Amino acid sequence: MARIPGRAVAPKGAPMLFGDYLDGPPLPERPVYSCPDSCGVCDLPPLPWSRFMGSCHAPDPEEVGMPRSYPPEFRRKVLDLLKAGRTVAQVAADLQISDQTIYVWRRQDLIDSGQLPGLSSTDNAELVAARRRIVQLETELAVTRRANELLKEAVPPKASTRPSR
Repeated sequence: MARIPGRAVAPKGAPMLFGDYLDGPPLPERPVYSCPDSCGVCDLPPLPWSRFMGSCHAPDPEEVGMPRSYPPEFRRKVLDLLKAGRTVAQVAADLQISDQTIYVWRRQDLIDSGQLPGLSSTDNAELVAARRRIVQLETELAVTRRANELLKEAVPPKASTRPSR
C-alpha cells in the first residue's frame, strides 16, 4: 500500500498516533510535568499568570463559578506596565495573555480618561444594570399576564343582576 502524503496510515487494530499523520521523522517526545494539584488526570505545567493562578488546568465551570474576566486590579497592573514603557507584545508574552486583550483594555482606559470618544466603563455598567432590570420587569409582566389568563379560565364571569335590553 502506497503512503499518500498527509494521510494517516496505521496497521489494522493499532492505535493511531500523532506521528502517523506526518511524513518524515517522528516528533520528539514532549517533557512530562508533574501535576502540582495532584489531580492525576493531566500532565500540564501550572498556569502561573492566568485566572487559575498556580493550577495545572482550568477548573470545570460547573464545579467553580468561572470568572468572566480578569480582575480590575490585574488590568490596572497591566496598564501600569504599559505606561512604564513596556510594549504590548512584551507584557502579553510575560503574562501569557492575548495581546488583543491588552489593546482592548488600553483603548477602554483611554475612553474612561476622556482621551477617546466612546462609552465609559461606568456608563456601560449602568446600561447593563438597566437592561437586566428591563428583563426582570418584562418577566414579571409575562407572569402576571399568564396568571390573569389562568384566573379568567378558572373563575366564571359574575352573573349580571340587571336585565339585558
